Amino acid sequence: MSNCLSGKTVLCWINLGPYHIARAKALAAQTDLTVIEFASAQNLYGWAIDRSALPFDIVTLSSGAWEEQSIPKLVQACWRSLEKIRPTCVVIPGYANPVALIIALWGCFRRVPRILMTESAAADRPRYAWKEKIKSFVINSLYNGANFGGKPQIRYLEQLRFPIDKTTPFYDVVDNDYFASATKALRSTQQRAEFSLPSQYFLYVGRLAPEKNIPVLLEAFARYRQAGGTFHLVLAGDGPLRESLPALARQFGIDSHTHFVGRKTVEELPPYYAFATSFVLPSLSEPWGLVVNEAMASGLPVFISKRCGCAEDLVSQGENGYLFDPDSHDQISACMWQIQNLSPAQLSQMSQASLRRVQAFSPENWATHLVGLIKSLQAPLT
Repeated sequence: MSNCLSGKTVLCWINLGPYHIARAKALAAQTDLTVIEFASAQNLYGWAIDRSALPFDIVTLSSGAWEEQSIPKLVQACWRSLEKIRPTCVVIPGYANPVALIIALWGCFRRVPRILMTESAAADRPRYAWKEKIKSFVINSLYNGANFGGKPQIRYLEQLRFPIDKTTPFYDVVDNDYFASATKALRSTQQRAEFSLPSQYFLYVGRLAPEKNIPVLLEAFARYRQAGGTFHLVLAGDGPLRESLPALARQFGIDSHTHFVGRKTVEELPPYYAFATSFVLPSLSEPWGLVVNEAMASGLPVFISKRCGCAEDLVSQGENGYLFDPDSHDQISACMWQIQNLSPAQLSQMSQASLRRVQAFSPENWATHLVGLIKSLQAPLT
């Protein structure tokens, strides 16, 4: 391994999933990296990853699910681990988690750079002035660098009076090369019928949870079908609404054109992306929406909620997709019609536009920018 950054970097997350592994691999190519995960599992996501032959060390603070951990014990274990590793920089997930805060405090104590990873935006939830003042004080006191997702996130950091010259973008990335190469290979060597997929379909990937707004998506799809639309809808995911949504599809009369295929791992997803016509994400609230990155890296046009944190950075209206108000059935249905009415040449143009636009949001680009920030923060401290 050829490192361009001296010293040991510690990168922290609650629990390692595929998105984290992609980032960590890219960062490990440029620094001596150790990843600290707070727990060995997380009930919210249920990730299962192959941890063999990874180019970085992993320290797991506690076995079992994150949701079942004792925070005081995790805090103690985290401090002990940092004292043993003695990193020259810590990269930290958020500012509300007690374990993340103890990492920042350790960094202050040892006088090493503390970089906040954040995808928060002002529009994510109602904001209250007194809470924002406390938050501004906390992040400006404990962190001396920040890694953000895109334009809404940097604007929120500005509102919190964080110094923008101490920030770097592209926090929200996926393994673009994996999705691009896997879907390209499938399209050239296999047929959608081999995976029991319809000829033309809109694809949703994500949790089947209230904030994802799937009932409104189903009603919009029903209106589209009733007006003569011919595409199907494929939904890949699981969650608390898994039992009720098929019944809702039957109620709307679209059950024969709506396919619930269950939760899919990263290894199982490429066929669904490869043969979809377009990707949809109708969320009422979404800090970013990494599945949009996956879809675009797979060469898909996308139509997504304006409330997705990635909307401003990843979607150009009419160029690689469309944006809609997630409360409007009519706007979602209209996007479906716009996709159906595109010619093959127009679909190809939108596909290429998605590939171009997502290119900057790669793990390698994220790592390069992050290393540059670390170097700039370390210089005054040496």
